[in-house]
This record gives sequence, C-alpha cells and structure tokens, in this order.
Amino acid sequence: MSQDLTPYDAVISDLEAKRDQLTAMIDTLKQMKNLGIQSPLNLTSANTQVNQPTLAHDSFFGMTIPDAAKKYLSIVRTTKTNPELCEALLDGGFKTTSDNFREVVRSTLGRN
Repeated sequence: MSQDLTPYDAVISDLEAKRDQLTAMIDTLKQMKNLGIQSPLNLTSANTQVNQPTLAHDSFFGMTIPDAAKKYLSIVRTTKTNPELCEALLDGGFKTTSDNFREVVRSTLGRN
C-alpha cells in the first residue's frame, strides 16, 4: 500500500538532502584541517556576523527617523534593538539635537 505524499514529505526530503551536503562539507573541512592544508578562504565562525555592511558617514543625512530606520534595516536584513538602531543611525550621519535620541526613536517608531 503506497502512502500519499504530503507537503511535509517534500520539505523533509529537501532538508535531509541539505543536511547531507552540510555533513559532507564538514567532513571535508575536518580532513583538510587534519592534513594541515591552508584554506584560501577567510573562514569565520557561523556565530559571527559575516559581511557586516559598512555605512557611509552620510547614509541617513536629511532623512526622517522612520525612513532612516527602514533603510538601515533593509541593509542589514536582521532585527536590531533600539540602542543598536540608534547607534547605526548616528554613525550613518543622522542629525539630531535631542538629548535623549533613543527615546525619540522609540516613540517615533512606536507611532509609525
């Protein structure tokens, strides 16, 4: 008696194939390490941020807070805390005279 294939079966099969590819890659890297082969690549840990985008000093100059936040988050493509977002906006040239920029960003984005 044959089972009907479900969408789960397709996803499971795809993930198992990717797992097998990753296992093979890991085994190859371990063999290269054990043989003392120098890597031509700049290998970094999977836990570190790879290719962290560099912002120009004027990336957010003249922009509103919501527009600058949207632009920054679309560049980094990951969630950021309010302090991280505020630091990035200031580093990217966002101009403010506020004594409490973090609170201004929090309240502005909360309204939007």
